[in-house]
Amino acid sequence: MIRSEISSVRSRLLQQREGLLQAFNDVVTHDMESQMWDDDPAEAAVGVMGQRLQQLMDRLVEIDAAIERIDGGEFGTCAEGITDSDRDEASREEMK
Repeated sequence: MIRSEISSVRSRLLQQREGLLQAFNDVVTHDMESQMWDDDPAEAAVGVMGQRLQQLMDRLVEIDAAIERIDGGEFGTCAEGITDSDRDEASREEMK
């Protein structure tokens, strides 16, 4: 990947990260407000809101890891140590 593409990916990741943080805040705010009216606040804290918060956190961790790889110069390289020559050889084998 060329630098401009990586920079573009990083910018999109940062935008997604900001959106996730806002969504996280919205879910927490909504959950807190709903607990004020619920008979059982413990039940309100679990369930759909808890699942949504977990999904947001999981995605946030993925985005942070990608940004860390970009900043460390590792983004776009294979995590399992497969080299370009390995990929080229695999492509040649597929064409046979």
